[in-house]
Amino acid sequence: MSIFVDLLLLVIIILTAYISSKYGFMRTLIEVVGFILIAIIINSASMPISETIYDKFVAKSITDACNNVDFTSENSAQKVFNSMPPFLAKSSSIFGFDESNIKTKINDNISDKLEETKTKISKNVIRPILIKPLSLVVSLVMFLLLNPIVHFLAKLINGLLRGKIVGGLNAKLGFAIGIPKGIIYAVVLLLLLIFIVNIYPKGFWIFNKDVVYNSFTVKMFSNFLPDKSILLKALKV
Repeated sequence: MSIFVDLLLLVIIILTAYISSKYGFMRTLIEVVGFILIAIIINSASMPISETIYDKFVAKSITDACNNVDFTSENSAQKVFNSMPPFLAKSSSIFGFDESNIKTKINDNISDKLEETKTKISKNVIRPILIKPLSLVVSLVMFLLLNPIVHFLAKLINGLLRGKIVGGLNAKLGFAIGIPKGIIYAVVLLLLLIFIVNIYPKGFWIFNKDVVYNSFTVKMFSNFLPDKSILLKALKV
């Protein structure tokens, strides 16, 4: 079944290249440049936005979850973990933080003062775990929001430059440059699939965690991505 993941990504690349041949070279080139600019914006903004989301909306739920925990008991770390919001256990697995790892870090941050302990657990343990999955979600949302703007501007500029490249050459060049554009779409979809099957391991339809992670594409990415790549960390869960 894993081959369906590879086929889906391949279809997206080919279909994008075909549509790009209809758009023509100039419009597709502008869109690819726009995608590069989007990547730069996402790389610069996704982490700060994720940190703000955690500090403003998530941190309080973490400290509140610690209120009823007796930190003098032997199994306090387990109690803290059990009292965490349900999304935490699911989200933490995306970047390789298992339950025992989290509980060890919780134990390392327990002190005599309750408020200090709650703050340290939220800031030193949970925050680093959730920031990267949050940044992935923020990146996907930013791409989905900025992508239509790029399409609109590309269409507008292409209209102003219409006729500079004509005939079959325009279509062939559009198809050629549409391939990297399709790869970008395929990577975005792959990231989305990875996120979904980590949150919901049973997945949906034919796509579950085993199917996605056993696909040729995921294995290829795992072999060739840089060691510190965020995507690689997601793939190696």
